[in-house]
Amino acid sequence: IDLDRGVIARSIPKAPDGASGGGAAPEGAKRVGEKGARSARYREDPSAGAGAVAAPSTPAAMIAKALTLEPTRTVLSNGLTLIVLERKTAPVFAASLEIRDGRLGEEVAGLDAMTGSLLEEGTTAHTGAELAAAIGAVGGSLSFSGAGVSTKTLSKDAALALSLMAEAIRTPAFAADAVERVRGQQLSAIAQELDTPRAVGQALFNRAIYGADHPLGRSANGSPESVKAVTREQVVAHHARFFVPKNTTLAIVSDRPAADIATLVEKAFGDWAGGEKPVVTTPAIPEAKARVMRKAVEAEQANIFVGHVGIERKDPDFAALEVFDNVFGVGAGFTSRLAMNVRDQKGLAYTVFGSITGNAGIRPGTLRLFAGTKPKDWPVALKEMHLELAGMLTRPPTPDELAGAKAAIRGDLVTGCEGSAEVAALLLKLDRFGLGFDYPKRHLDEIAKITADDVVRAAKAHVKPDRLVELIVAPGLTAEGLDPAPAK
Repeated sequence: IDLDRGVIARSIPKAPDGASGGGAAPEGAKRVGEKGARSARYREDPSAGAGAVAAPSTPAAMIAKALTLEPTRTVLSNGLTLIVLERKTAPVFAASLEIRDGRLGEEVAGLDAMTGSLLEEGTTAHTGAELAAAIGAVGGSLSFSGAGVSTKTLSKDAALALSLMAEAIRTPAFAADAVERVRGQQLSAIAQELDTPRAVGQALFNRAIYGADHPLGRSANGSPESVKAVTREQVVAHHARFFVPKNTTLAIVSDRPAADIATLVEKAFGDWAGGEKPVVTTPAIPEAKARVMRKAVEAEQANIFVGHVGIERKDPDFAALEVFDNVFGVGAGFTSRLAMNVRDQKGLAYTVFGSITGNAGIRPGTLRLFAGTKPKDWPVALKEMHLELAGMLTRPPTPDELAGAKAAIRGDLVTGCEGSAEVAALLLKLDRFGLGFDYPKRHLDEIAKITADDVVRAAKAHVKPDRLVELIVAPGLTAEGLDPAPAK
């Protein structure tokens, strides 16, 4: 690599008066497609709304407009929820379809992941290769998981994309040879997890927080034993239970009129019949108790995990805790207290972070601190992590820390509303968590009002130093506090 020959380019949007403006440049010439598909090229302008002609005149107005989402939400006669946002930014069609709670309600660990992987293996009418070729021929893409499917293509190909999406979701073949092929791939993924110290640590940490019987306390891929035992009949039954219209939400962002999109969706999904929305219950999360755990591995690095049960996404303190996260453990450019102390000042770790809002969902997430350090340094790094966490309960954010955290959150909000695919995924989350489609702009206002005292109050309410699970995965350790029972 010859650094003297490198080139750095920045695109700065112009303000309406012709002067240079600040802020992020619109996304340009974006490439989509997979498996060698022809690329579609287009430009998206996140500041433009439906029917927009002139850009807002101030940075604040530009941000407010970028965060203004006004989609239509309807429920089809079969129960499928449809969310459509008309966005005159580019001739782009992006759709994300979500199947809810499959992992939380799977009968066998890893069943939901296997079902999702099998969706791209073909339908009763077309092979997986034929599906990929069809979407690839128009420069589009399809991606699958147990949570559903997403697609992106040019607007003129929206009907094709929706028909392929509907076919894959509604009529997967689940061929016997495909089941065995996906089973092998999933077992390989599990083997890789078990051979990666950080992944091993994360699995142990999750199990300690949620318990071995909770879906969130085990790997989404399952265990070797559970995956080997999965039958085709179980895959078919899982699909029949969860992949039903009443358990499905489809979010679409396109420059085409919302009414046109609704017509195309009705054609692709309107005659999809299915059962009731599945009722999912999960085991209670164990009462939080302090716990010390050690796991010996052959590795060059020690991995430190510290934390306890966190919050749900709709917690009233979410905004204050998001600021907490940025000040404490996820600040941009290694500006957080953890990074400044453990990484920059003491040189104990290259990777270090801490967050309580990062994985908050319908079920509680986790407060999680992580550091990767040299085996000899983990005791000191662990001590400093504890000290910084305790300090968040007594040392309010400084004015600079508060301002920096708010700027980072504001930037993330705007970035999340730029591309059509990102907005489609965001609409699903807003609907899933019941936040309302005005949430991005409302949240911006909420963040602006957070004070240093709010951060300390929220931290004291949700961070419990006397209940922390502490796990070290490193060479040369004696096992301590580990539950030998594997997750089923």
